[in-house]
Amino acid sequence: MLLLLSMLACRPPAGVEVRAVEEWGPLPQADSIKGRDGGYSAEAFGETVWVYGDTVLSVEGEDGSSWRHNSWSHSADLDGSDGIDGFVEEEDALGAPRELFPQTDAEAAFNTAHAGDDCAWQPCGARLALWPGPVLTDPDSGRVWVGAIEIGSIPGDWTFWGNGAGLAPWSGLDARPERVEVRPDDDFPTTLWEPDEFEPNGGVVHDGAMWLFSCNLGWRKRCRLARAPLDDVLDRGAWRYWDGGDWAIDPGDAAPLFEGGSFLSVHWREQVGLWIAVYDRPFSSEVSLRTAPDLAGPWSEPLFVTDMPASWDGGAPYGALAHPELSWTDGESWWELVTWYRSPGDWRGELPVVAVQLAPAG
Repeated sequence: MLLLLSMLACRPPAGVEVRAVEEWGPLPQADSIKGRDGGYSAEAFGETVWVYGDTVLSVEGEDGSSWRHNSWSHSADLDGSDGIDGFVEEEDALGAPRELFPQTDAEAAFNTAHAGDDCAWQPCGARLALWPGPVLTDPDSGRVWVGAIEIGSIPGDWTFWGNGAGLAPWSGLDARPERVEVRPDDDFPTTLWEPDEFEPNGGVVHDGAMWLFSCNLGWRKRCRLARAPLDDVLDRGAWRYWDGGDWAIDPGDAAPLFEGGSFLSVHWREQVGLWIAVYDRPFSSEVSLRTAPDLAGPWSEPLFVTDMPASWDGGAPYGALAHPELSWTDGESWWELVTWYRSPGDWRGELPVVAVQLAPAG
């Protein structure tokens, strides 16, 4: 334990510097959307694909609801240097965006029974839902997975809880991610991990394996690392957890690598030979980044990137993510697009976009 604390305290500098930050306005979204958070993205199926959490609509869909537990959009425009445009929303016949994940029969029955003000089962408004995590693409095979956090909630502020987390394979833009029952005897059979065990909120595909970070277990947002061979990512027993010196079988042995945030994006930057992790610091309006030569570290001290302007209704902004598939070079420097969530109130919200110029330090 003393060695681990010493490692956490003695961190290298980031090795990169921030040259400029430009505000580009909100991420485009359909008029049918009042607000949504999240915004993990990746290049997948030849496009930039974005996934979102709870989504509030200005219209009712075929199901009679103006609420979506999750949603998604995509664009063939992979040139981030001139802004992001051309987003397509998958919509039903009434023009309401569709959910990303299909519900299981059990989830659909639960949500139907608790729907409306005169619901069949109390409490009315209770729900089971999935919030998307990172979009993970294998650059060699083109295979794609989406992280999925299963939650339960009842009406009220912050009245939700986790039911476990897993991964959903995704075969193409004309399909929805597959809800694979990896633990058929569990109450939540599509989860790989129990609540408070491992909840992926960032990750990459690299060197024939999937690498996932989990930073949500505790208010300090200490990020832990797991990996599994790509062919076995839906096998719970194939996952191993970095304990600070080796790969352990038990997720409880995973050692904290650094303090991150509830949302995390991780990508490799060839110009500096480093991994870059972008997140917003807990209890702060700051977007920060850390770097490391290896996914297991050592991770650098945090580097301040920019402040997130407060939400117009006074609520704290959150959910900073980078979108490396839309980055571009500028001589020795490069630009990355970063988004986060803020709300003006009345269930409205947007994802502001900023362009950040980074360069090797020194």
